[in-house]
Amino acid sequence: MRPSLAPSFHLFRQACFVLLASCLIWLGLWPATHTSWGQVAYDLSVSTPSENTATNTTPPTSDTIRINQWDQARPANSVVLYTPQYGPTTRTNPYGVEWTGIKTDTPNVYTLQPNPSVNTCLGGSGLADCGNSPIPKDGMVFSSHGNKRILFTPFEPGALATLTPRWFDHATRGVSVVNPNYGNNARYCSFPGCRGSGQLVIYTPAIGRVHTGTNEFGFEATIVGNRVVAHEGSDSTIPTNGFVLSGHGSSRDWLIKHAPIGALVDVSPDGRLLTTTVDLDTYRIQLENRLTHAEARRLCGSWFLPRRDDDNPCVQIKAKQEELAGVLTGDSAEEAAQTYHQLEQELNEQIWTSHMPFEEGAIRGIWHRPTEQSRAEIQRTLDFLKNSGLNTVFLETFFHGYTMFPSETMAKYGLPEKNPRFPTLPDPLAVWVEEAHQRGIQIHPWMEVFYVGNKVAPPKNDAIEGPIISKYPQWANISYAGRHAGKPSMATLERGAYFLDPANDEVHTFLTQLMTEAATRYEIDGLQLDYIRYPSSLPKSPLYSSWGYTAAARAKFKAQTGTDPNQFGSAGSSTWYAWQRFRMDQVSRLVASVRQSLKENVTRDNFVLSAAVFPREAESIQRKQQDWGHWVKQGWIDMLCPMTLTSSIKAIASDVGHMVSVRNRLNRDVKVVSGLFGPFNGNEADLILDQIDVAHHHQADGFSLFDSAHLTGRVGKAIQLSQEK
Repeated sequence: MRPSLAPSFHLFRQACFVLLASCLIWLGLWPATHTSWGQVAYDLSVSTPSENTATNTTPPTSDTIRINQWDQARPANSVVLYTPQYGPTTRTNPYGVEWTGIKTDTPNVYTLQPNPSVNTCLGGSGLADCGNSPIPKDGMVFSSHGNKRILFTPFEPGALATLTPRWFDHATRGVSVVNPNYGNNARYCSFPGCRGSGQLVIYTPAIGRVHTGTNEFGFEATIVGNRVVAHEGSDSTIPTNGFVLSGHGSSRDWLIKHAPIGALVDVSPDGRLLTTTVDLDTYRIQLENRLTHAEARRLCGSWFLPRRDDDNPCVQIKAKQEELAGVLTGDSAEEAAQTYHQLEQELNEQIWTSHMPFEEGAIRGIWHRPTEQSRAEIQRTLDFLKNSGLNTVFLETFFHGYTMFPSETMAKYGLPEKNPRFPTLPDPLAVWVEEAHQRGIQIHPWMEVFYVGNKVAPPKNDAIEGPIISKYPQWANISYAGRHAGKPSMATLERGAYFLDPANDEVHTFLTQLMTEAATRYEIDGLQLDYIRYPSSLPKSPLYSSWGYTAAARAKFKAQTGTDPNQFGSAGSSTWYAWQRFRMDQVSRLVASVRQSLKENVTRDNFVLSAAVFPREAESIQRKQQDWGHWVKQGWIDMLCPMTLTSSIKAIASDVGHMVSVRNRLNRDVKVVSGLFGPFNGNEADLILDQIDVAHHHQADGFSLFDSAHLTGRVGKAIQLSQEK
């Protein structure tokens, strides 16, 4: 519940705090107190029904299954526990086995029932029906994937499962390098901060600079006094009395999981081994940090706005905190850790309500990759998103070369009329639009424009390049490295993706017709253009990794300049820069074509054409030939969604600030909706709210989260409480 203050006082306090906190965040002075952290693991033991007796309601000890992941998207070869806080269903893919546990009268003991499709999964058939189990309000779901599925095969319906929380953690990982430089890490010094792919790096004051200098594709923990005191996504300040742990790839994920605020950190004398420990002091520190945060937000009262003790969460929590002060170790330590955590959760809800919401009508969106196979499943998903305070869904509609709706355009070109992954719904898009509008939610089909296939994405027995390039190989984009191969090129930098050629006029006609069909057949609120670019190239080898060497592009460019792009020997000449401009123009030409067709064929007011783009203009132009600034200048786009792929508050501030400044300089009425990847990156609710806050402060017109598969019920509740008026 919100504090019992008069609305005017509450809003005034909110406004004053947000102004102060936003300034401190931007200046790098706001303390990083994103500390929400539950128990780090569970032990699961299961008995067979025959072992259960009327006098023995607790299952006997058996081999235990350690579960150290919960309420998150299920990784490969893992076991994940899903609680009602995650949402109505597990949102898992078909490649796993799931059991439902229903509470019994005995604490922490659950009766196991199979997901309705589990038996067919175990029998080796009906795989497509597995996964995405409903999560009961009085229980949970145990989900296994890959080589962990075998752990769940001995279960029997009616078995009793005992779930024992483990509040403490001890983890180790090898350190790649300390204070990386050309002498000890030369291979990776082309990357910012000399931090390479998958590395775990330590930065100490001995490196001789103030910041780590890393890019946004990692995660960092600041250590002072052997404890984690702050988190940041990139370029952290190196403390004079401590160090920074910086991880990329799997090391990034390891840090997020094992180095929460307050964790104890130990580095071996040779600097090669890192150990983190979550102990009782970790939870004590987390609660103290949240109390400091609450006091800064004036939730505990102040001299000019006092709070009664019986209405003051800080007074009540501090009293309970004092009762636990004498607990150090022993059997009562885990109970104390649980109490600290519960107190923090109570305080968090107070803190969440103190955030300043976006204005009425602002985009509070999310990208959603649909797996729903019925109207009831769509209703359930939309209810969850609405209850999470969201009002806009960017619904993946054209992806991997298929449409989610039965497309007349696809059929006209001899392509699959509808994506085969939706066999039970004749027209999924129509159902999504109808159900969303009944809930006051906007639907913007998310169209992955030039990206049309992937080696790991197609249905069984389909071509890896997808149906469009399989039928029209002359439409495929070709890389410089693959220009003599005589076949479509696969984008290795983009995990086996295949792209269409932006210079091909037939491609432009097909895509324009497809976008127009979606906009005219359905009462959608807008269209979002994604992958509206060339595949990524590398700055270190701009020629060899570049794209566009198709027959159509070569002929057009040679007619303009007299040069065949296949004959380029290096990047950097005036003709090379003409080639860059030529390719940007091909992408922009499609944006203009879609805009003109929508203008001629869509008469609905407030229809929005948006684009998901890379926010750093120079990089976007050089590496992807995506000139979104030109689109804004020409008035082709109504809304831009800058995708900030990092957890970094500073990067979000920079990205949004830059795009808003471009919009203002060009004096165009274009909305900037910050694309935040906090859920996908596994960030906790508090950090995600701070990401939303900093986007708001830098004049974003809303936010959109990536993505619904990673949106937990806890994060959804935090957003709902922070955004309600």
